[in-house]
Amino acid sequence: MFILISKFIVPFLEPQLYGENTFILDKNINILSMAENLALEVKYLLNILKTTQPMDIQEQFQIELQKINPHDNHCSTYKMLLRTDSVLWFKHHKLNNNDTKNLEHLYEIGTCYAEKVKSEAEHYPSIINERDIRKISIPDISSNSWCKTERQGILCMLQNASRRSCQSGHYNWCSEENYGPTGECKTNKTVTQHHEKLLHFSNIYQNDKPIYYQCHYIIATLNKKQALCHYCVDPNFRIYVNKIEKPSCYPYFIVAARSDAIPVITLNPIKHCENEIYAQTSDAWQAVLQTLIYMKDQLKLDKLPLHRIYINFGKWSQQEVEDPTRRYCHAHINIVLTPQIIKKINDLYQSKKESNVLFSSLAASVVPPKNHRLDDSIKLVEYMRDNMPPLFIKKNRELRRSISTLKDELQHINEHFRKCGFISASDEQETDQLINDNHVAVEETGISDTL
Repeated sequence: MFILISKFIVPFLEPQLYGENTFILDKNINILSMAENLALEVKYLLNILKTTQPMDIQEQFQIELQKINPHDNHCSTYKMLLRTDSVLWFKHHKLNNNDTKNLEHLYEIGTCYAEKVKSEAEHYPSIINERDIRKISIPDISSNSWCKTERQGILCMLQNASRRSCQSGHYNWCSEENYGPTGECKTNKTVTQHHEKLLHFSNIYQNDKPIYYQCHYIIATLNKKQALCHYCVDPNFRIYVNKIEKPSCYPYFIVAARSDAIPVITLNPIKHCENEIYAQTSDAWQAVLQTLIYMKDQLKLDKLPLHRIYINFGKWSQQEVEDPTRRYCHAHINIVLTPQIIKKINDLYQSKKESNVLFSSLAASVVPPKNHRLDDSIKLVEYMRDNMPPLFIKKNRELRRSISTLKDELQHINEHFRKCGFISASDEQETDQLINDNHVAVEETGISDTL
């Protein structure tokens, strides 16, 4: 999938690279073995990227675990791929514009890639009678007891001041769990002052007050200033929390739903780290598999409710966070659920035969998730069409017309993504504004970091 000529690096033969293996994720899955294999596949893809590709391509990419047949609801076999910025990929093929044969081949590869993305795009038909379902009301957990300064990701300097001390509550997480070597608190539980002052993983299970997770790891911004990571998880959107069976250094994790009616849940470790580190560990994939098995068992499903998984890296991970100047963003894995599990949750709530509060924030989450590969392929065909050399256009008018047609087809599919699915009456105006924004659409979630 890559070419190395002397000391000159040439990009992948297409804007994405597939892994070597396929993975069968069924109800008989061995969590530890499968987690190790998935972590190794990530390492394989990242190693090729880092050793063969130009630096700007390394700075923004995505790893995705997808079905080998995206349109088969019964498919349990998945493959992993690494997707780069397709426009950057095209630019890095520095071919002589007068070399018509090579240029035609490059355009052929780009067109075939866009056609492949078009054929693999998921279809989300409009769902009948969904307007009888309303998005579950999520109460605001903020109150006078919460320190507004810390809710903004800034350490409250008045917390321990001798005069004019801050009277609000301060929910600081134990630093050993937040960014210690093992991710676990080693302070003896008999040290009551430590365990009364700081929050720990065990506190998440307390029901007397909402436990709002906020990472206080100090990171650097692009202007070399220091700031808190400020990755947050609202307990009202929390789906699942647990400790993995065999941890290395990321034992605890939290899974949260989103608030914009899309069927995506986001998993993050409590201990701070970056996606590039976390995704290469067995810990990350153990957490993913435990989450999927938990949801399957709770809802009595026949198979894991996984459609696909995507993880963004570098600039693609930074661009939609609350403060895009912050580097080393908190690791998080996006899990796209199947339409079948959302339908099951909707049916349970609609019939009022089940009130599983763990999944309340997923009810009515039937708006199609954003298809980043589709958006990227549209940019590619636009760039190919708009940057054809005049001599090349004269000899390849039919190719230009076919690329223009392909662009229109891709945009039509993208518009269908945005229009189909259910949007509750109370959320309709807000969601329309979100999806019609000409800038990058920020997917509102139960967490502060949205990719």
